[in-house]
Amino acid sequence: LAARFKTTVGRGPLDYLNRWRVELASRHLRQGTDTVSAIARTVGYGSESALSTAFKRINGMSPRDYRKTTQAS
Repeated sequence: LAARFKTTVGRGPLDYLNRWRVELASRHLRQGTDTVSAIARTVGYGSESALSTAFKRINGMSPRDYRKTTQAS
């Protein structure tokens, strides 16, 4: 299944899921006022720390820094 998914989508299922969750979190950070902890739970992470780790790996900055950057623009 994972190999077929990767062939079809271009990335593995877990990578796809993590990137999708981080994209949802990015949208919440840009458009809402929920805490990072609340956003983490909303997009399927068990903790703020888990979201922060994935977010930084994918976007190169923490969710808080991302929010500051997008609000300053």
